[in-house]
Amino acid sequence: MNKVRSGIKKYTPYVLLLLGMWVIVTFFIAGGINTNPKVINPNEPTKIYYFTVFHVMFGKSFKVGSGTLTYFKPNFLGFMILIPMIVGLIISTINQVQYKVRHLISGLLLLISGISIFALPHKANLGGAWLDTSQVTITGSAVTIVAGTLILVFSAINFVLLFLKDKK
Repeated sequence: MNKVRSGIKKYTPYVLLLLGMWVIVTFFIAGGINTNPKVINPNEPTKIYYFTVFHVMFGKSFKVGSGTLTYFKPNFLGFMILIPMIVGLIISTINQVQYKVRHLISGLLLLISGISIFALPHKANLGGAWLDTSQVTITGSAVTIVAGTLILVFSAINFVLLFLKDKK
């Protein structure tokens, strides 16, 4: 039993780091934000625009002729998601920091990040490309729900590791 606990304490942060990197990669490639397409362009109701989580965090513009249409402006909440997530995942693997301190800090940072992911669609910073911004509905898709849930689970795991002790 002692070897199992020791293995869990030793390797779990690295597994969380790998899974956390996977979550961040899905922010780049998966459509994490759903919008109502008729508000974007009523002349082409079948055309679907895909917005990823990073588009909502850091802004998204399209070049149209000589102009630029901005759908999302950069959002401060994106930094409240990404920076604590990355720091929280990395700090739990740094052996130079005391064991309890690193898992406490990591758990708190991941908790902040996980809660912020669920708030992102409601706090989107809209640009001027929308025809009627009052009619824009932005919701999180499965990507944001899964990412937020995983990050909250990672936070809980860090809190469990904080109290897991080896019996000698």
